Amino acid sequence: MRWTRQLATAAFAAHHLQHPSYSIFHKKLGPRLSAAYDLVPHTARGVVDVGCDHALLCIALAAGRQHPHLRSVIGVDKAAEPLNVANQNLREHLYLRSETYPLTAHLDLRLGEGLEALCAEDDGQIDTLCMAGIGSGTIVSVLTSLSKYATLKYLVLQPFDSRPQFLKEVRDCVRMQDFLIREERIDFVNGRWFVTIAADKNAGEDDSRQRKQSAILGETLRRRGQEDPQTLQVYGDYLAHHLAWFTAISRAQGGHVDITLSGNHVATFLVAIEQEMAALGV
Repeated sequence: MRWTRQLATAAFAAHHLQHPSYSIFHKKLGPRLSAAYDLVPHTARGVVDVGCDHALLCIALAAGRQHPHLRSVIGVDKAAEPLNVANQNLREHLYLRSETYPLTAHLDLRLGEGLEALCAEDDGQIDTLCMAGIGSGTIVSVLTSLSKYATLKYLVLQPFDSRPQFLKEVRDCVRMQDFLIREERIDFVNGRWFVTIAADKNAGEDDSRQRKQSAILGETLRRRGQEDPQTLQVYGDYLAHHLAWFTAISRAQGGHVDITLSGNHVATFLVAIEQEMAALGV
């Protein structure tokens, strides 16, 4: 199966035309950031976007109509140059669109490193952490500091590299921080796959869901693919691509695909992908 960029764009546009009240933001965000925007819970009251870049997601959240309880949005980036563009984008929005789409949440853009940019005044105000389009290593590093921020209840994560081994690192870290994955979405944008993960703080659910989420590929995308033909198409292409990729690596290693070998992640992922494709019938 091949999910072309044209088909993905057409499906994205058709879906969001059903929501004219906020389609202007989806148009500016594009499919990748729109996935993060949509997965921020409707009940969110405060969002910190680590690695905010040009603040397109921050502005959409602060001015959009999809999150009526949102009162504070904080954008954080470690580089000054993207923040300069972010402030320019904010000024442009206030000048051109403030009457139609006023900021209903306070928006603050900060130069800083991860959650260290938060201050005492933010305590209790922020319940949602977003990280979209940044490296999995950075995401894992930030997640390991979550114990200092007890009010964070929701995560929206989108690693820039969607290779299965990196996604597994992120999913495992989410689980270790006592969060449960609520939903995942996969998009094919400009020749790359992006997987967006939404998780909630574990409220004492049984261990069976935790065990399912600790599987090599998780279980959320499979479930979504079984329910949604568009996800099945994109996820099927993703699996087929990585099956070929891991197979090529295995052949280069001499063709030894033994899942019992300690540390042989190539064999482990190769078998997991084959099982996933069989379960989905792709």
